[in-house]
Amino acid sequence: MKCRKCGSENAGIANFCAKCGASLSAGSILDQPNAGAGNLTGGFQSQLDATKASIDAEIARFTSTGFGTGRLGDGGGAKAPIHPMELLGLIMPLPDQILQSKNIALSSPFIHANAQYHARIEKTSFRYLPKDMTVNAFATDFAVPIGEEETLDPPAIAFLGGLAMVLRLASAALAAFMRPRSELRLLGGESSLLKAFQGIGNAILTGGGKIDPESMEAVFKETILPELDEDDDRFTGLAHSLSAAMEAAVIAHEAGHLSLGHTLGRRLNFDVSRNQEREADSFASSVLSSSPFREYLFLGQIFVTIIFSWIDYASRKSDPSTHPLGRERFFNAMTSNSAAAREAASQFGLTRERLIELLPADDAQSLNLRFLQVPDLLHP
Repeated sequence: MKCRKCGSENAGIANFCAKCGASLSAGSILDQPNAGAGNLTGGFQSQLDATKASIDAEIARFTSTGFGTGRLGDGGGAKAPIHPMELLGLIMPLPDQILQSKNIALSSPFIHANAQYHARIEKTSFRYLPKDMTVNAFATDFAVPIGEEETLDPPAIAFLGGLAMVLRLASAALAAFMRPRSELRLLGGESSLLKAFQGIGNAILTGGGKIDPESMEAVFKETILPELDEDDDRFTGLAHSLSAAMEAAVIAHEAGHLSLGHTLGRRLNFDVSRNQEREADSFASSVLSSSPFREYLFLGQIFVTIIFSWIDYASRKSDPSTHPLGRERFFNAMTSNSAAAREAASQFGLTRERLIELLPADDAQSLNLRFLQVPDLLHP
């Protein structure tokens, strides 16, 4: 698909131009704002221009580690290199990319058509904190210190750098897995998707809920890089679309907590927390159903719950009383989207069994037993 702004060719599945970031969806909410959707200016290019110097500096730092300097893979003939800018965006999120996902989520007609939701979100500030490698995002109605001399003023949504990087890496692993091929490539007898998520999960566990960029780069090199070939244009377009869907899902989920009043008081017990998470996930589904990434609604939400299951697992290691909300959200997403689950299984081989494999072992065992109680989902 040719970009109408810069003329670059993009993969047919891409929603945004890989070169300039312009929307490729002719009828999307980014191109046709309406009176009920607020001020959807779509001024992403001006944001990119304003931060060009910082982007160039980050590219220089990133490529100095050895990424993007050679050809992909080894043996089997020459393979096309990925441009450093594309590789950078795959696992090292740029602030403007996160802001783009925020604009997509918070400019949803679902939010702006409801006076209560609109009023709450209009007052909400959003902060991306790229230096915080905690794998998390949160919404708050209380002032939260975010530095030695800085405070996050409520109501607010904070999106932390560790989560952004993990979601980017998860999206790249999923995009590599979903690409058309004659047979599933294996790394040491296991799928590249499973190996990637084992690497992500172990990094979260080792860091106690935080990750370091070096570990993410290592997972990329070991599990995703060997998958890439000359069809990398389709891969990068798909990876960017999946990551935008996942980021928007997280931001919409946090917006749900604010809009539904969950952040106005303390959660009293596990049952209250579980119900609030379910309500926020339902809110996020409604938001994404009107976004340019609605076709990735199910996959985006499922893979977000997998990441948060690993965060829960890391928390349980330090506090055994922690309740596994991540796996509850996984189960709810599977059972409430059974048609989409069957489609993912049929089209991409993402069966329930393969998805459960990506979870921590005790969550996988618990969910396998629980799914046995839902006969109509035995063969998604």
